[in-house]
Formats: sequence, C-alpha cells, structure tokens
Amino acid sequence: MPRSIGTSLAGWGLLLGAIATGPSIAQAMPPESPKPPVLINCDPLPPEPSTVKTQLPDQAELLGDYRLCANDPTAAIGFYQTAVAGYQALGEDATTQTTIALFKLARAHLTAQQDASALDFYRQAIARDPIYGFLPVFADRQVSPLGEPVTDFGLRGDANAGPLRAESSITASAYFEMAYDLDRLGSPLSAIPAYRKAILLQPHFAHAHLGLGVALQKSMDYDAALKAYQTALNLQPDLVWGHYHLGAFLTSRYRPQEAMVELRKVVDAHTGLDTLGEPDKQAIVYDLMGDLYQARGDSPSADRAYQQALALSPQGPAFYLKLGQNYLAWGQHQRAINSFRQALAQLPADAAERETAEVGIAEGFVWSERWPEAIAQLESVLKRWPNSADAQKLREYVNSRPR
Repeated sequence: MPRSIGTSLAGWGLLLGAIATGPSIAQAMPPESPKPPVLINCDPLPPEPSTVKTQLPDQAELLGDYRLCANDPTAAIGFYQTAVAGYQALGEDATTQTTIALFKLARAHLTAQQDASALDFYRQAIARDPIYGFLPVFADRQVSPLGEPVTDFGLRGDANAGPLRAESSITASAYFEMAYDLDRLGSPLSAIPAYRKAILLQPHFAHAHLGLGVALQKSMDYDAALKAYQTALNLQPDLVWGHYHLGAFLTSRYRPQEAMVELRKVVDAHTGLDTLGEPDKQAIVYDLMGDLYQARGDSPSADRAYQQALALSPQGPAFYLKLGQNYLAWGQHQRAINSFRQALAQLPADAAERETAEVGIAEGFVWSERWPEAIAQLESVLKRWPNSADAQKLREYVNSRPR
C-alpha cells in the first residue's frame, strides 16, 4: 500500500515537492518485460557469490533471499527452512532472527502459491512476536503517505501503512499479512477473501478494512471500496493512510472537493508542516492530486492540479522536474523543455538531478523531431555523463530514425 515518492518533507514547494521519476524513455522504446514482484527488499543484497556454505543459519537465510529475488520461491523455501531450524537451535540468542526467517518463509510459500502453508507460518511468526511490525522486514510500512518515517513526534495519529502489533486474534493478523502480501504480489482478487476472513475474526480491525478497500478498488468494485474506506476511518479516525487512500479514491472518481478534504488531513498529520501557511499547505494538497492524476495517465488533470499548486506557492526544482515529465507524457514537448529548464535554473551545479533535467530536454527535442537540437543536447549530456543509460538509449533511437 505505501506510496513511494522518495522524498522528505524538506522537498515540497518552498519546503516541499515530490522528487520526479526518471525521464519517460519508454515512450518510443520497446517495452521491457516487467519483473515479477518480490516480497523482500532486494536492493541491499550484494551480488550473489558463486559458492556459499550453508551450515550457518544466516548464510542459509541469505541464500533464500537470493532465490526469492530471483523468482525461485521453491528453492527459497528450502533455504529459509534451514535458516529457521538453525536459528531455533540457538535458542533465545536468535529469537528475532527466527521470527524474521519465519516471515520470509511465509512469503516464499505465498509466492509459490502455497497459501495454506503461508498462513501457518505467518501465524507462527506473529505468535512469537506480538509487536512484529517493528521488525526490519516491515520497514516499508513505517513511512507516511508523504514519505516521512513514522516517529513519535513527526506525525499525529497512526501513519503506518499496516499494523505494527498483533490483534487479539493471532489468526486475524495472519490473514491480514497474507492478504497484504497477496496484494503486493499483484493479486488483489485473492487478497479480498483473506482480508474478509481477518475482519470476520476481528470486526474492528481498521487496517484490515483499509486493506480491503485498496484491494476492492484495484478490482474495480468501487462502491464496496468506498464503504470499506469509510468503515476503516469510522473505526480509527486518525488512520493517516486511510485518509490518503480515500483521498486517492475520490480523486480517481473525479470528486476533487471531497478528495481535497481527505488529502488535507494527511498534510495536517505531519507536524513538520505546522509552520507553513495556509497557501503552502493547500499547494501540497494540489501537488498530491497532481501526482494521483499523473499516475492514472491523466496528464491534463495533473497539469491543472500542478498549476493550482504553483499559483498558491513557489515551487522547487523537484516540482519542475515532475511537471516536465507530465508534459512529456502529454505530448506537450516545448512546455516540457521549459519546465526542465526551470528546474535547472534552481538546481545546484553539482546536483544529481541535473542529469534528469538535461536528458528531459533532449527527450523533448527528440519527440518533437527537432533533430539538430536533440543531437546537440545529447552530445552535451553524454560529454558530462558518459554512462547515462537514458541518454544512450535516446541517441540510439535518434540514430535509427530516417532523416
């Protein structure tokens, strides 16, 4: 469920603004096969060694990580089982490691479509540690909708994307975790009955109602999704992700006034924004709505929201990077170029984002078939960033076009 925007509060507008994603090179490039989703964070893993001894449980756990990240859940299960047995043999000295390995074992079984076994291991792991949500494997849910780490003083209310503590019914919590991960695996239809079983066992489980709403919305059962969101917030009015998901839902249904009310509650939950004036806070709301429209591929609506944010408050370079990419997606090439140039005017000379802006300008020239300007811009980019994969792809595309 978390919305990953890769920024801190200091990035928005005068103080805020979501970091834009990389240029949309895929507009004219052959689409790559999407990688299957993985239920652990594979980024920190070092390259897999050619040979690893598996006598120690931490080595077996690492091998399980490699196999799960390689989309080989059956092999991962074997390694995680070895890790669990090894950690259990160490007793209390490895209590936390045992619990983490059990969660990974559950996720590997779920990835292998062995739901019954997965549920059992989720249950075992949660029973071992009723405050399991603080474990490193759940770090992704300890972030607010604005990308802020959830701390005692940084946010008001419950800003976690999922529960951190077990419900009185351990089985209800196990069903929640299974449903949450099924949704992350891209199976919202399978997540729905699991969420409903969690709710049956624990009717006041606000996070389960929220997760159900997300899965129902992805399954296009919009009336039921709205009801689930409203139930979650009736049960827990300070559920920050509840307000975000309801605001996102209302935005997607083109009910902007109602959406703004919910998204403003998200903004107001962040204590770091208390010093901002009313225009700046409302600008963040419009910025969020613009992101939501852009994610739907509705570039005109995104632009209107972004322009309202700009009218309310000056914006930083990240905003103009994002605006430029929205214009590229919309086919507004000169406006994209202008926005990237505005970003460059604000970025420090050594900022890594300058590459994104410079490549974005090149992209604007390419898609508008301004070949001499495109070639000159790409030569400039590759002179400064010779390893820029996006610039290299663009140059290959330019060279392949008949002129």
